[in-house]
Amino acid sequence: MKYHRFAFIMLLIDFTCGYITYDTGFATQYNWENGFLGNPNTNYIKEFIFSGTFERPPQVSIVIYKYNYDYYQPNGYDIQVTEITTSKFKVQLRCLYQHRVWDTPFNWYAYDDRRIQVISVVNYDIQQSSATFSTQITHPHFNPNFSKGFIHLTSFCYKGPIDFQISIVSINFQDVVIEIKSNNLNLIKLGYQIFLAIPDAFDVDDQIVFNGDLYTSPTFVYPNDKDWTIGLQGLKWGQTINIRVKRIPYSNYYTYGKWDAYGNNVQTLRFTNAYFHRTISKVYLPWIIKTVRISQTEYYSIQPQPVFQLVITELNKVYSTPTTEKLFVSQISELHVIIQYQCDALKKKLQTQIFICNSCSLKKQYNYCLNSANIITFYPLLKSQMTAVGVFTISFSYDAITIISTIQNQIEQTQLILAIQVQSH
Repeated sequence: MKYHRFAFIMLLIDFTCGYITYDTGFATQYNWENGFLGNPNTNYIKEFIFSGTFERPPQVSIVIYKYNYDYYQPNGYDIQVTEITTSKFKVQLRCLYQHRVWDTPFNWYAYDDRRIQVISVVNYDIQQSSATFSTQITHPHFNPNFSKGFIHLTSFCYKGPIDFQISIVSINFQDVVIEIKSNNLNLIKLGYQIFLAIPDAFDVDDQIVFNGDLYTSPTFVYPNDKDWTIGLQGLKWGQTINIRVKRIPYSNYYTYGKWDAYGNNVQTLRFTNAYFHRTISKVYLPWIIKTVRISQTEYYSIQPQPVFQLVITELNKVYSTPTTEKLFVSQISELHVIIQYQCDALKKKLQTQIFICNSCSLKKQYNYCLNSANIITFYPLLKSQMTAVGVFTISFSYDAITIISTIQNQIEQTQLILAIQVQSH
């Protein structure tokens, strides 16, 4: 397999500011073939330099492409990314037991982009109550438009033969749920990363479950515009002989599995092909106010009215007391809003700001409580500019209402959609 790292890095540079948004590389510093050997109860810290400078410290994913454990028990390590800056990062590997970990080389991928999220779990303790064990873990995330996920092991610790797997169960607006299954009592700890992305940023194949010594792929075309990798999601290792698994890419196929070196008894592999996009084309847009109608009427009923009331028809939401709430809007392209203000005995005016287009300044206007027209009602129509999950923060008080849209592109962006503020004349 050929990696054209320096050919594509220049495409990702913003020539206005000189920052990169994506980078990738090999980490061979933890490779036994390059002289590394993980000795017992020892910490190892290695530094890695980006090919350019990020505007902000990026998120870094590491995908192990070679596992090389001694047969001794218990055995294992943990590995984590630390000290990420705009120009470099460090990785710490800790051998946790009285036995060696020979090497853990990996590929790394760095993104400065909110359309991507990397969730890292360094050392999850397995609390098994029976030989057949299953648990689900919920991790919060920050982008409701995530629809693709890739989970892969970064480390595992064991005290005997193991048979386990890890997978993503679901992704919703705020959380990703993963599941760990184990078929015996020998799994002690797991380290893993979850890579979440919008559809334009990432591709992942179905999981491959291979029972045998060495998986050989069909004829394979390596992509020119993406970076291909393999993530391990579990394995079966039935005897106390070395665990040795690695991938080897050739010109038009690859192999993944065990190799013979001082014994090896990996029997089943669970893994997935993944493709990291080097550029992301999808840009999310805030909602706009398409139209707004305003009426002023007289109200004579003896029944008291709320000073302010906000109704969002499609969501069956009614606000009449102070609150702040985040709303997720999916599969709806328009929201009909009704805002009613009850004038009091004092002369008041309402300052209104509305967002009508991406290239426009906020439109401002005033409405007054005058004479007998003591009810002012606004009927704004909010409209989505694209098919996506909308995120709104509604802030409601007795003298102000704001609706703010939050979107995740390379950075998190907020846009004031509507603001109504009570002011004295």
